[in-house]
Amino acid sequence: MAALTFFLATSPARKFLTREEIEALLLELLHEQHILLPAAIFVGKARNEPRGDEFDSAAKEGTLPQASQYIIPNAPESMLHLTEIITEEKKISPETLWYYGGDEAAFVEALRRAPLRKRDICFCFPSLSHYLSSSCGWDRGAVLYTLTHPFPADFMDILDTTALPLIDYHVSDFFTLSSFCMGRFPDTANNLLKPTLQRFFGPDLEMKQTDDLYPPNKQKEIR
Repeated sequence: MAALTFFLATSPARKFLTREEIEALLLELLHEQHILLPAAIFVGKARNEPRGDEFDSAAKEGTLPQASQYIIPNAPESMLHLTEIITEEKKISPETLWYYGGDEAAFVEALRRAPLRKRDICFCFPSLSHYLSSSCGWDRGAVLYTLTHPFPADFMDILDTTALPLIDYHVSDFFTLSSFCMGRFPDTANNLLKPTLQRFFGPDLEMKQTDDLYPPNKQKEIR
């Protein structure tokens, strides 16, 4: 059974990362080989997916927001899926795409030109280290969002389309991992990414994963 799960890291202080901090954070994650190139940068207007009955209605009517037209904060798996399609077909150029490629210097140059705080942006990395993708099951990849204003972090429920917030406040800047195979860190508070994430989001870094919201008996039932 496929189970959609998420990891989120952010600051309760609603900290806005500067352009220099975004560059330094992503380069550190790249150089430590937690995330791998190629990468995509999407720029546009953010719009959350609806949840619950509204999701079902929008799905039937064909009005769900698409990653090719919007930055979707509460569906990083959609942004990563679009990146995978671009990787496979290469000729596709959705209106939200600012940059795609595997050259680090070109990626940094595109990042430096991106309209930070003027438009909503997400940085997508579909390939991760073996530890993150295989040992921890984060098979979809990583996304860093930098949004013009805070959005609720109501990620998809493991079992249905019910809103399941990982945190109880809205956020503008946050890092996520996603998985369709019940990805999780064995110890969220002491995961391998914490030292890097804490340097940029600050000492009050908050990290949550979907798996932590369920009691052990429910986790076994889902698996």
